[in-house]
Amino acid sequence: LKLGLGSGLMAGAAGMILFYAALSMGEISRVKPVAFTIAPATAVVLGALVLGEPLGVRKVAALVMILVGVALLTGKTNDVAAL
Repeated sequence: LKLGLGSGLMAGAAGMILFYAALSMGEISRVKPVAFTIAPATAVVLGALVLGEPLGVRKVAALVMILVGVALLTGKTNDVAAL
């Protein structure tokens, strides 16, 4: 119990430190979507692989749309306004 609780606290602390470090290095509009999308996407994949949860077409489509959306938000822009 102590090992599980301690490692969870250490992982949470490390995650917060790295999140704030990423915020200090980049734009919040790019850092936050990545930070808050990785956990749910990982949960869906691990739920399917480890726990044998069913992956329906709807769940896969939602996961793909989320990941594509984050890729569009965080990718390089070639907007006219940037020129």
